[in-house]
Amino acid sequence: MRKYTNNNTKMSTKFSFKSGWESLPKNRQNEVRDKIMAALNLTTLSSFYRRKRGITEPKISEVQAIEAIFAEYNIIEGIWGSEETVNEFYEAEA
Repeated sequence: MRKYTNNNTKMSTKFSFKSGWESLPKNRQNEVRDKIMAALNLTTLSSFYRRKRGITEPKISEVQAIEAIFAEYNIIEGIWGSEETVNEFYEAEA
């Protein structure tokens, strides 16, 4: 498997919903993936995984849809990126 060595990887992880994904029970992940793909009108797994890893920046409507789907599974916090990455982003903005 090829690893991405993009200089923007650290910043792009703020758009990742991998943290929320890891909070899901394993037996629900396929169901959630299908719901997210339908809500975002994604037709390929690669486009889903690009969003999950934060490589593709989501639109506001996509963020809202993803958060609503995670809320169905009682995951309402810690969905996006990692705490460390989010803190670094806000410190850079200040």
